[in-house]
Amino acid sequence: MAAPPGDDAAGAGLRMLPAGRVTAPALRGLSRFADTRGVPAGREFLLDYDVIEAFCVAGLAGRPPGTRGTYRSALYRLAEAAGGPAGQRATPFAGARAPAPYWPAERAELAAVAAAQRGPAKRSSALAVIVFGIGAGLRPGELVALRGGDVFRHGRQVMVRVSGPSARAVPVTSGYAGRAWELARRAGSDFVFRPGPAGAVL
Repeated sequence: MAAPPGDDAAGAGLRMLPAGRVTAPALRGLSRFADTRGVPAGREFLLDYDVIEAFCVAGLAGRPPGTRGTYRSALYRLAEAAGGPAGQRATPFAGARAPAPYWPAERAELAAVAAAQRGPAKRSSALAVIVFGIGAGLRPGELVALRGGDVFRHGRQVMVRVSGPSARAVPVTSGYAGRAWELARRAGSDFVFRPGPAGAVL
């Protein structure tokens, strides 16, 4: 029988991890979810707390709360063993300004590259990485879990409601606010990054 989508790419990063009645299916689901969302297959990426939380929120959206909680606990134990407790990671304060890792000309070039992607889904996803990554400082796991309804206005300020262990509301910088609002409205209740069904994860 052929391996499920994502198993070949992500399996190498998971083979050395302990398996169990809950852990094994949780890891399979996580690896498939990560593969459909473009997360690299390395263990350090798969066991990132934000990626795990995105999987539990978005990837297991149709599963009972008890199942999501059980999977979250099992995956958090693996993440803690691999990289330490979640609370030891640096977490930006709520409302903190997003960092500016690129010069204006570089940001303009990135936006142009994103806008040149073929097909509306690819363009939207590429723009979402720039708009919400640079403009709001979202981490990869937070970005893949972002839905259109998580973007809202507080007065004139466009905000992003982030869920998970680092739950907070963050502002989108003015240069990206208009595009952020446009991408969110276009996504509606769906995911902003790679909008549309991601396929089964289990």
